[in-house]
Amino acid sequence: MQDLWKWPEICDAVYAKSVDGPTVSALGFDSRKIEVGQLFIALKSNDQEIPNGDGHNFIEAAANAGAVGAIVDYSFHKECSIPTIRVPDTYKALHDLASRARDRIQGSVVAVTGSSGKTTFKEFLAAIVGGYRSAASFNNDIGVPISLVNADLSKKAFVFEVGTNHPGEIGPLTSLIKPEFSVLLNVQDAHIGNFRGSTELLNEKRQIFTTIQNNQCKITHDELGLEGYQFGLREGSDAQLISVNDNYCEINLFGRPVTAEMPVSGVHNALTAAAALLTSELLGKKVEDHVILPDDSHPRGRGNKLYVNGIEVIDDSYNANPSSMMASLRTQLDRGTSGKNVAVIGEMLELGDESVQKHEELLQVLKNFDRVFLVGDVFSTLIAEHDKKSFSVCSKADKNLARDIRNETNEGDTILVKGSNKIFWSHNFVAELCKRLEV
Repeated sequence: MQDLWKWPEICDAVYAKSVDGPTVSALGFDSRKIEVGQLFIALKSNDQEIPNGDGHNFIEAAANAGAVGAIVDYSFHKECSIPTIRVPDTYKALHDLASRARDRIQGSVVAVTGSSGKTTFKEFLAAIVGGYRSAASFNNDIGVPISLVNADLSKKAFVFEVGTNHPGEIGPLTSLIKPEFSVLLNVQDAHIGNFRGSTELLNEKRQIFTTIQNNQCKITHDELGLEGYQFGLREGSDAQLISVNDNYCEINLFGRPVTAEMPVSGVHNALTAAAALLTSELLGKKVEDHVILPDDSHPRGRGNKLYVNGIEVIDDSYNANPSSMMASLRTQLDRGTSGKNVAVIGEMLELGDESVQKHEELLQVLKNFDRVFLVGDVFSTLIAEHDKKSFSVCSKADKNLARDIRNETNEGDTILVKGSNKIFWSHNFVAELCKRLEV
């Protein structure tokens, strides 16, 4: 455990009265995940990330978990068993502390956004350059500042991911990060229901470049036609993906061949690897001719392969949009399997008026699987009578669904699980499925 912040430093950064107090190893906002030596910040929110909407209700729980102090609102009047720093607004205090944290960073800073692949890119790049990366998928107005505050200052490179599901989110977060290099992986139809069409969505994603003045510090997917360094499938791109063979991909990187060995398969993951290798070169980290990306460089729920009783489970349950869903399905169909090819597919949320059409398109591809389990009400009216032998529809992912899948799978089968975050991931469904498969 390192001493990351001194108490007077924190007080000064959040414009509180400077007093002596314990040193702090990290900042946390979830009392369930607080570790010894950390500072707990009591945030108020209706967001599901913050338990019961008000972190002030969990200060003592954080103290019992080892928190050495807490940042609280002036309006909180209860006595605490740990030292507190009182501020008018803990949310603003978090951003003030993050701004001070950014001033302390001396190495190269990279920001990445895109409809999919952000966390995978972040993990790939951090593994290649040995850099700091934000924890989990911390890419919103809470996760980004937390990641800045907890940055390991001993590192020479720092990677932060920035997400959005509404207009106006990426710009302020990018301004907080102040990246020297910005990466735009792709612009797909994720969260399209919250935007007035694809143009507005593209403009939102492009806000990742708001603090970048030099095109030499911009990295984009070549299909977007934007200025800067480019990666993709097109000839002449700075990092051109030449071929993909299961977990291996060949990339033409600034005119020289590079082989990347990935912990996952698929063209979509290979494109993310190409973007990471290109960014590494721009950071001054020379890429070898054969790069092995370690298993732990790929985050859980993004296509990870699990094996239970001879059955392969592909856990792609973290999230889904129409583009990433199609990429995952086609990758699995191309791979094939010695047994049945089983798809467990969850509804894709936040698609607005395009929802029915996108799910209809999905069903056409799913007809190529041997057995399909669908989760979500949108599917109920779309399944034709003659398809009901191979397609099952249920309203939620639970123990009953896991049991039904177990009853219809055998050794040699492959099960792909993919859907929006709230369908599978937030319910830890893959763990439940694997538990059933063990029986």
